[in-house]
Amino acid sequence: MKIEEREIPAPESDEALVEVKACGICMTDVHISKGQFGVSDPLVLGHEFSGVVKEIGDNVSKYDVGDRVSVNPIISCGNCEFCIAGRTNLCENGKILGGAGDVIIDGGFQEYTTVPGDNLGALNQKTSFEKGAFSEPLGCAVRGIRRADISSGDRVLIIGAGPMGLLLLQLAQLQGTSEITISELKEERRKVARKLGADRVLDPNQTDVVSKVKENVGKGVDISMEAVGTSQTVRDAIDSLKVGGKILVFGVPPEDATISLNIFDVYFDEIDVVGSYAIDKNSFRRSVSLLNGDKINTEDLVTHRFQLAELENAIELNEQRVGLKKIVKF
Repeated sequence: MKIEEREIPAPESDEALVEVKACGICMTDVHISKGQFGVSDPLVLGHEFSGVVKEIGDNVSKYDVGDRVSVNPIISCGNCEFCIAGRTNLCENGKILGGAGDVIIDGGFQEYTTVPGDNLGALNQKTSFEKGAFSEPLGCAVRGIRRADISSGDRVLIIGAGPMGLLLLQLAQLQGTSEITISELKEERRKVARKLGADRVLDPNQTDVVSKVKENVGKGVDISMEAVGTSQTVRDAIDSLKVGGKILVFGVPPEDATISLNIFDVYFDEIDVVGSYAIDKNSFRRSVSLLNGDKINTEDLVTHRFQLAELENAIELNEQRVGLKKIVKF
């Protein structure tokens, strides 16, 4: 990894030139930088960013120079069957800005980058660039909540209280859930979960999560949301469900991760297993609206702030799961 000087890029007719002001770090950046996801070098990482429009192409009409914006990093074609169905995160011809995908283009860990006008979201004056950088991770969580189909009064278990689990917690609260239990290994994260209003917070080092959940809520929870990405936590999430319950597989697992699943139980108990991958255009729009409306606490999720020159150190800390969200500020 290195920092280099480049010419400021010129936007195409359908693009805007964005001066990046803040860019979040996630585990995808760790995986790519460590060679765990195959990419072509050189590549500028960073897919959680916000900034200011500095120049617009001739065909960009919704934004002007000086507008404050956040970015949806998935560039979808709009023409394939998935895009037509509104599932732009599954676009057959998609590209991604600085993230993981089949086609990756330079992202937000640079002072200036070009972004299609259709991939911008307008930030109001009260929404900080740091908060705006949450539009992508929050949008992923919005999509997850929609996939989980939470109803008012549902009892929910969230396994994992990293930044994504804590975003899921807040969104689940907005859905009118009656009770939310969090399971998290790290005390500093459990502390934030309590502050954000989790009804019960469990330490899986000290208690059997499945037994404790069923002791607390009877026959099990309506919805389990797994936000870690291991076979064991997915297993615990399934085993914590009541008959007729649903598990959302939200954490990113290794590609070869598997679990043993009794198919008769899925059939007879009507257990729903759903996944949620990345962000679609509708979820991005809703995410920006939530951030502009100050409905989501992001301040308590940011524990580290860095300059661009410190990016390698920031990624190392993220790999070690020190703290919560790390933000590079420009």
